[in-house]
Amino acid sequence: MAKTYIGKALCRLSKVPNPDGKALCDQIANQLTQMTSGAVKTVDSALNFGWLAYQTHGVHLGGMSAAEVADKRRAAMILSLVNIGPVSPGDAVPDSWEDMKLSAYIRRHQGNARKVTGSGYYLKGSFWAFASHNEREWTKQSWNEGLRMLDAGISVMGRAVGGHTTAADLARRWFGTTAPRALHERLQALRLAVGTSRIGIGYHGTGALNPGKYIEEGSGVIATTLAQLDSEWGFASPSHAAHNNLGFGARFFNPGETAISRSEVHTISVRGVMEVTRGGAIVHELSHRYLRTDDQEVPNEVYEFADRPIPAPGVSRAKGYGPFTCFALAFKRPELAANNADNFRLFCEDALLIS
Repeated sequence: MAKTYIGKALCRLSKVPNPDGKALCDQIANQLTQMTSGAVKTVDSALNFGWLAYQTHGVHLGGMSAAEVADKRRAAMILSLVNIGPVSPGDAVPDSWEDMKLSAYIRRHQGNARKVTGSGYYLKGSFWAFASHNEREWTKQSWNEGLRMLDAGISVMGRAVGGHTTAADLARRWFGTTAPRALHERLQALRLAVGTSRIGIGYHGTGALNPGKYIEEGSGVIATTLAQLDSEWGFASPSHAAHNNLGFGARFFNPGETAISRSEVHTISVRGVMEVTRGGAIVHELSHRYLRTDDQEVPNEVYEFADRPIPAPGVSRAKGYGPFTCFALAFKRPELAANNADNFRLFCEDALLIS
């Protein structure tokens, strides 16, 4: 069940035939992201009505259930409440519980379905349908911290280009012999892309386990049923995808697995740990989207460096995650480290501390 009445409206609206329903949900989510918490609560309260309302209005439900009619009315109302329009002068939300009138009102808005544009980020409809207030605030703060880390990474890498000892040492730690100038240019390109794009952030936390309830554009261009992501921290749209989407799962929202900040640079002595900050997770996913980084499979040289047996052919390999593995990747295969998302994450997290 959706956590909010806004969620009920979006779940209903998301099922309007492609692509309009998903686009309208994105537009609504974009508007909600820019509202204050108080304004969002006002919208949610306006969509709060129960079964007594049907009796009061003498509703003839026909073949629909009371809940279906209520959610369709919420879907119609939210289009007006967050100002998705215009439709036509004086076309206010119909004060009606009749299915045909509500459907007609929604159809008139389908012509206003547009891809969200601009710059910065917005929390996609899944956040407003299923996430808690604390999870939304956590993500907003994470975005700002991620951009500060990225800016620090650009600054420190720029100093490495100039030969600054501490900065150059940090660049070597996470990228080996890769030229700092090339890395500096890539970080600058990433910052420019982020600053000129409107990026949707999807919710895949513990509240998202609602099969069939909400349909959202996923990491690419395919609309998929929302599902919980519990095996990884997040995902990003491929660089060729038409949609600018990031998404974060249960591990991202868990303070036991994702820290708010760090007080010291990463060490490389402890194996099997991730040491992720929430801002660092943002940097990691942004590098996937705009720098075409991968989560590199660990090559033989790194297995040997770690004194671990090399997997047999056909057996899955570890990925380039965490301080120890990423350091080993930089030391043994710097060309892979320069295209590994977690190396960029670790560098920017440490850069923030020394900048």
